[in-house]
Amino acid sequence: LLRPEKDDTDSQSCLREVFRRGCREATLVCATGGRIDHMLANLSLLEEAKTLGGHLTILDPYNRVELHQGGREEFTYFSIVPMDAVLEGVTIENAKYELTNGTVTRIGMISTSNEAKPNSRFAVTIERGTALIIFSRDRVL
Repeated sequence: LLRPEKDDTDSQSCLREVFRRGCREATLVCATGGRIDHMLANLSLLEEAKTLGGHLTILDPYNRVELHQGGREEFTYFSIVPMDAVLEGVTIENAKYELTNGTVTRIGMISTSNEAKPNSRFAVTIERGTALIIFSRDRVL
C-alpha cells in the first residue's frame, strides 16, 4: 500500500515497482487529463523510465507520448518537445515542415504541430539532447 504522504507520486512509485519486477516496456493511460501538475509529472516519468533501463509510453485517445527513440511512426501529426533547453542536429524527414541538422530550443520552439507527408512515414533524428515526441490525431466530433 502507498502512503498518501511520500516524496514521489503514485504513478512514479508504480513505475519504479514495475521496472523493479523486471518489466522493460510499460504504458501509462489516464495520465494526461485533469491537473496540469500531475500531467507534467507523468511526462517526466518518460525520462525516468529510461534511467531505470526501460521504455514508457503515455497513451490517451488522441495522443501517444514517448521519449525520442528515433524511428518512423504512423500517426498523422507530431510535435517535438525539448526536455533539454537545446536540441542540436535535429533532422525531420518526410514531413510537411522538414528540417536538416537544425537547432530546436524550448524558447521559440519551432517543432510543434507537424505532419507526415501524404502516404509516407516521417523520421526524426536528434544528435544531441532529449525530447518528447507527441503523436496526435484530431478528435472526431
